Amino acid sequence: MNSIASLQTQLVEAGLIRKVRANFFEETKSDLLRFGFQEEDVRWVGSADGKFVVSWQEFREIATKLNTGHNNPKSIVSLGGDYVACDLVVVGSEFWLERISDDENWAYWRLCRRPEQQPNTKKIRQLVPQNSRYDSLEDIHKSLQQS
Repeated sequence: MNSIASLQTQLVEAGLIRKVRANFFEETKSDLLRFGFQEEDVRWVGSADGKFVVSWQEFREIATKLNTGHNNPKSIVSLGGDYVACDLVVVGSEFWLERISDDENWAYWRLCRRPEQQPNTKKIRQLVPQNSRYDSLEDIHKSLQQS
């Protein structure tokens, strides 16, 4: 193995870079496994609103046709950004994967889990922070107590 291939293998094994997959199905399956789930854990694939749905096997047939290779000018990666439907989700009983695009037009799967209600919850009194933007509910309510 040449030194570049060896370095790439080491970076992939260390989790610093992802191995480029040949098609969108392989990319999705790889991320599913990386998040600790198996193909059998997938209940359906479709739109986030649940109006468009296929089974995992049907998704395999469709997604295998989407080339993700960086050297292919017709691949979804080489076109720039992510040309896969923006509301595509992979849904399991305990999780879902959703597509996220970053500022550099790289798209990837993000793992989401249903939040669990904690014991001793507090009532929401305000949704918008008084002095800043993008505060959490906890931060907003802490500032209310300080006022």
